[in-house]
Amino acid sequence: MNAKSFLTAVIVLIGLCALIEAGTVVYIKNERGEVIKTIEVPEGGSVSIETAAALKAKEQVAPKPLGPTDVDVYAPEFTQDDFARMKTAFARDKNIRTVHRLETLRQLEPKPDTVLLLVLSPAAFGRLDKYDGKQLKTVPLIGVGYGAAKLFGELGLEPSWGNCAHGVTGPPRAVVETNSTIASEDYTSPFSVFEPPTLDEKGFHNKQICGIYIPRASTDQRFEVIARLTTSPEYALVSRHSRDILVGVDAPLGNWSDRFLGLVVSLVPGVNRHGDN
Repeated sequence: MNAKSFLTAVIVLIGLCALIEAGTVVYIKNERGEVIKTIEVPEGGSVSIETAAALKAKEQVAPKPLGPTDVDVYAPEFTQDDFARMKTAFARDKNIRTVHRLETLRQLEPKPDTVLLLVLSPAAFGRLDKYDGKQLKTVPLIGVGYGAAKLFGELGLEPSWGNCAHGVTGPPRAVVETNSTIASEDYTSPFSVFEPPTLDEKGFHNKQICGIYIPRASTDQRFEVIARLTTSPEYALVSRHSRDILVGVDAPLGNWSDRFLGLVVSLVPGVNRHGDN
């Protein structure tokens, strides 16, 4: 048995123990059976063994402080009024330094502390021109809409259409959970995603909402839930994986409520906090 397999066996044995008493000594041996390290459990102490992957995961949820962030916006269906409204919202955030609209994804020039905001409906995704996938993946991405989810899928990113489901019961309302990306205390109560809350009497708005299935009891550590749907709480309306965020809303910006727009704005400097991970 080599040192690695021996240590694995020790981990398994420790995992099977309900309690390791004070004074217990853990011996780590090499492949020749020689003791290379001893660990004595002190009074009131405990033994904890973590893998390198687990330690890295902990590092990923310890974001850097908020700071100046530039944002490139690719939203081919935005009108001039839409973009003006979004720029006004960005201007209220002290951490947003510049806002630049891209006409094509090929105009993207990755730079430090720059986030790319993609607003894509399924129709907009279907009209996408050529893009450099490797280049896109060098910047933090925030995708809004099922079209963005489709693009994320083409890029091989975790938050993508393959993990999404459409529909919501009643007018879509969101609630922000405690997370490491944005200040949840700024959203202490649920809010309507759209204004007016119901886009039409036939419930067409249900087709414009999608979320990633992440039940509250889920042990899936790949995603950080930022906001859930109040009436379908097992679905994450906004979720982050590493430095990419997916927002499951297809409605035009003209239908977004002010609070939902404010949430999207806050995601930009928020995801930049994870940009170096």
